[in-house]
Order: sequence, then C-alpha cells, then structure tokens
Amino acid sequence: MFRIILKLRVPIVVALSAATVFFALQLPDLELDPDTEAYVPKGHPMRVYWEEARDRFGTGREILVAVHTDHPDGVFAPEILKGLTELTDGIKALPNVIETKVSSLSDAEAIVGTEDGLEIEPFFEDPPATREEAQAVRRSVYQNTVYLDRLVSRDASIATIIVKTDDSYGAAPTDVYREIAAYLDDVEIPGARILVAGNPAVEAVYGVQ
Repeated sequence: MFRIILKLRVPIVVALSAATVFFALQLPDLELDPDTEAYVPKGHPMRVYWEEARDRFGTGREILVAVHTDHPDGVFAPEILKGLTELTDGIKALPNVIETKVSSLSDAEAIVGTEDGLEIEPFFEDPPATREEAQAVRRSVYQNTVYLDRLVSRDASIATIIVKTDDSYGAAPTDVYREIAAYLDDVEIPGARILVAGNPAVEAVYGVQ
C-alpha cells in the first residue's frame, strides 16, 4: 500500500489540492440558518410539543426584556417600578414596535373583588412613590397569580416586558429585537440589570455573519 501511495503521490496531491480549492470556493455561498428550531430534528417530542404550544397559544416569537434586581423588596421597590414603567413606555414608542403587543406589570390589569362583584383595574396608574404603595401593588399582584412567572417571578427578583412579534409587523422579528437592543444601550435602572431573551434575540445573534 505504501509503495502504491508513493508511486501515485503526485496525482493524489493534485486531487486533494483540487478538492480543497473546490470546497473553499463554496464558502462565500454558505449561510447560517438562524432558526433555532432547525437544530431540533422534526418529529422530536420536544419540537412537537413546542409547535403545538405555539399554534395554540401564539408563543414562540416574543422578545422578553427582563429587569433583574437584588433589592430586598425585589421589583416592588418604588425606583424599580418607576424604571420598569419608563422602560415599557420607551419600548412602546419605538418605530417598529406595535404598542398593543407590549405587556408588562406597568400596564397589566388586576381583578379585584368588591361588594358588587369583580372589577378590573390597573395595578397602578402612576409608579408608586413610597414603599407602602409599592407593597400594596405587590399584594395585589400576588392575588392575581396569572401574572406570576409571567410578568414577575414568584420571588419578585425579575419583572418582564413581553414584546410579541408576528406577521402583522412591518419589520422582521430580528429587526425588532435589534431596535430594542439598540435602545437598551442607553437605558439604566438604578439597582437593576436589564436582560433580553427570546427566539428573535437568539436568531438575530446567531444570524450575524
């Protein structure tokens, strides 16, 4: 075998070189598929479950902006709720964001029991100015458990702003993410960190070439 290879060394080197050049020429045409579902085989139980959930509840295209704090009162501190409200309003005002598709604790509505039945009202009109007012908001939120682990974590360390993206948008979900990310570069909430997650965010990051 060695003698055969030695005898044919020139043709082998030429063939390998030609193959290397051929595949190298294909590199500019290669594209990265940023779709996170592309990495999960079709028919996989988790992918099937995800597709069913997406079809039934419309999930999967949200951009999640999370406000995380180590404050003893969690996000139910006046300064954090104020920052969350201003951040929500700022995101709603972005050109490529549809205001009605943005949800956060600052504009969510609580179901309150009264003598006459049930009433629906916002958790707060203006951000609480005192700790007592902020704690009243906390009590109201925890009585409306549908928002727990959705708009606020159960330990109150994280509040989320949910931005839904779908076909009604004039811009692609990845473009909406980039616009939000650029806006967040200039935003600070004292005592908190701002994080971004969601499929559009992953696709935008992995789609950079």
